[in-house]
Amino acid sequence: MPISDQTDQLASIFQAGRHFQFLKKSHELLEKLPHAPKLAAMSVHALATLGYGGPARELIQRRADIGGPFDQRDKLGNALGKLPNGRVPWNDQKHTYEKNVESFLKRYPQSEEALRHAENELKKIHLFKSQAGHLHTSRRQPGKIREWMRDLSIEPHEIGMQLPDKGPIRVPVVVGVSLGSLLPRVCELTRNAFLTYNHPVCVVELDLLHFVAWMHCNDQTELLEQKNIEWFVGPDAVVQLGQHLRDNDSIALPQLVLNQSDNINTTADIKTLVLDVENHRKQRLDELIARLEKHYHAPVGPDHATKLTPPSRVLAFTSRFTTMLQYSTRDVLDALDHMGFETQLLIEQEDHHCLTPNTICQTIDDFKPDLIVVLDHLRGEYPFLPENIPMLTWIQDPLPDLLCESAGQSVKHADFVCGLFRDRCIEQFGYPEGQFEYVDVPVSTRIFHAGEPSHAQHERFECDISFVSNASTTIEAFHQSELATNDPSVHEFMHVLFEATRPLIDDDTFCLRKAIELTARIANEMRLDLDEEKTRTIATHYTYRIFDWGRRQQTLEWVSDWANRTNRTFKIFGRGWEDHPTLSQHASGIIEHGQDLRDMYAASTLSLQLIPSGFHHQRSFEIIASGSLPLTRYCEGDFGDLPAREFEALRCAGKSPEVIPNFPNFRDIVFTTPSDFEERTESFLSNKNRRNEILSKLQETVQERFTYDAALTQVLKSFRNHLRVPQRDTKV
Repeated sequence: MPISDQTDQLASIFQAGRHFQFLKKSHELLEKLPHAPKLAAMSVHALATLGYGGPARELIQRRADIGGPFDQRDKLGNALGKLPNGRVPWNDQKHTYEKNVESFLKRYPQSEEALRHAENELKKIHLFKSQAGHLHTSRRQPGKIREWMRDLSIEPHEIGMQLPDKGPIRVPVVVGVSLGSLLPRVCELTRNAFLTYNHPVCVVELDLLHFVAWMHCNDQTELLEQKNIEWFVGPDAVVQLGQHLRDNDSIALPQLVLNQSDNINTTADIKTLVLDVENHRKQRLDELIARLEKHYHAPVGPDHATKLTPPSRVLAFTSRFTTMLQYSTRDVLDALDHMGFETQLLIEQEDHHCLTPNTICQTIDDFKPDLIVVLDHLRGEYPFLPENIPMLTWIQDPLPDLLCESAGQSVKHADFVCGLFRDRCIEQFGYPEGQFEYVDVPVSTRIFHAGEPSHAQHERFECDISFVSNASTTIEAFHQSELATNDPSVHEFMHVLFEATRPLIDDDTFCLRKAIELTARIANEMRLDLDEEKTRTIATHYTYRIFDWGRRQQTLEWVSDWANRTNRTFKIFGRGWEDHPTLSQHASGIIEHGQDLRDMYAASTLSLQLIPSGFHHQRSFEIIASGSLPLTRYCEGDFGDLPAREFEALRCAGKSPEVIPNFPNFRDIVFTTPSDFEERTESFLSNKNRRNEILSKLQETVQERFTYDAALTQVLKSFRNHLRVPQRDTKV
């Protein structure tokens, strides 16, 4: 580019007020031009504006084309002398750097030698702080004009980068480190991308010297220690990123490159790299599938029945991003362990990991299981699984992918299903009758059992009534978050659906089936083209969740009002309740499923179970087994679709509208209205004998019918009997 054009381009940068960007380029050009008075004057002006009096005087001394006659140059120098020098000694930042480097080396000890070398090189670099608070690096070589290097404080908007107001964004790579807001903002926009899953964030910085300078300037320990952020530093940073992605199949591949460095070519390099890694993963999966098909070549038949007995190997996989399934899977394997099986659990190790086809197939190849157990998912959802491994699916939740014809058709001879919704799955969706055993969601009595907690645990958890759930988001906030993640073309539909669902929170008859019907009706009225699968998905994850969370929180408001008026102690455990607009006063922190949860129930006189689909749930059995009396809001399904008014009439008349089998006195722990709740709660709190009488009978039922040991013994027996029968078409 001709010199005149370069000068004009720099003048426009100067006039735009981008003084540091101007200086970087103007000083490069001034080094080549012995006489450029206009450009030199703009450079002095830019330095003065930044508050860099020292470098400005330094430039005057180097350039004869600044300031005109000697006396005028003298006056200019004196005027600049009143400005701060701008330079910040590195030693002033030493404590900050030592904290940061300690955090970094805990995770990347292999980088210590390179960092120590960069620390020595940093002595040749100068740090400057502008009057606006921005930090810049530069160096001055003998006989040359000062070179301005990097802006340590660059903000996204300064380079034309715009991030959305709400997340989640796609899986990102951030190129270049800065004290600006980009990286903290990216962390916010990748947090809880799905439930508690956080996208991985990869940071690539090619300039090790700049990285060391950055670590001197602010306390970055929180970012450096954040597990979902991986740091790749040095000239080979892109190569490091590629190796990391090849070695870690559980890390989602980047889909977005946010480049705030000076090297624009890095963006294209990373995109090419990601394509290469994607192909590498596909090739590796093909190799794994071929190896597994060779190992599991024998068709599943009668000989496999003996493999469903101890000490055979059982693999289960589940997700850490579920509230209950991960704990139910743990309890299944615990029971199988005690039966003598060799077991292994595959689950994401961190909140930024995913279970991928590669990780599942690699685990199967390493462990060589005789049986695979998965909760709430059928084999058909994993097309890469060898067809000749017996697989047990335990259905605990009414998910759309399970309650459909394609699910029933996908069940093959090597599969067995147990759990809830048996009659519906067989009659409506074509599940093979001989391959589906009805089982309630049971409880692990090795974890949940009666008995006083320790004194410390009792003091921590003691209360009149407790509730546990992570469903702390108000339905209004949930609606807004769903709008933010869905295409604007469906926003009007979602608004209408939300307003139609909100009043149904009081409807004791509302259920997932009605949520699907409501979703389909409104979509049809608005002439929105939704297929059956999409309708089920929206109904399950949006419509029914509005009802579910809304009904639970409405009930909690009843309890809160009662507790505040009576000075009773009410504690709510789970994520996010401290931020709830009306229930935060009862927030008591997060509680882990296991010993803490058992102790909490044991220290609670009464415990709420508010799942709208009914009382038959693992949470109910855990409460009972731990020694707390559960209270539950009326659900028609628990009483054969008996309307609440008829239920109340029968109960008031002394009749017994019991429908749930083997749960004596169940009607006594059910409430229908705020006043009914208060009456029953006060009665139980003041009458320990009556409370213990009902609890004792409930505990007998749980011990007899709802433990994992009893359930799995029966299910595996039925699975073996199925396999002993020669393969045939068992569809009904």
